[in-house]
Amino acid sequence: MNQPHDVLIVLSHDRAYPFHAGTLARSSIFFADLLTEPNAARLSSKAKFGGISTRWLLELVEMPSPRHPAGQLALTVSSRIPHEALCYPWIPNTTSALVSKCWLTW
Repeated sequence: MNQPHDVLIVLSHDRAYPFHAGTLARSSIFFADLLTEPNAARLSSKAKFGGISTRWLLELVEMPSPRHPAGQLALTVSSRIPHEALCYPWIPNTTSALVSKCWLTW
């Protein structure tokens, strides 16, 4: 079955990677705890019809350091996810035409 990516991990302004929530949750306890239904953005039928599938947005909030050798990821609260980040496929410097195709309800 060919499921769309529903997680977007943003490491910098030009580095963002789409993943499947199920794959991340099966591979990591960290992601299993984070990628739960209460933490997911609720997509409207208009958004789904428009091809938007991103329900979780994680951002690198702390660069790698001696305390956190891999850096730190944080889940962006669904009500604060910028619409352009939820457009799939994600493209850096998203154009306003693409942004206008993004619809969400919370």
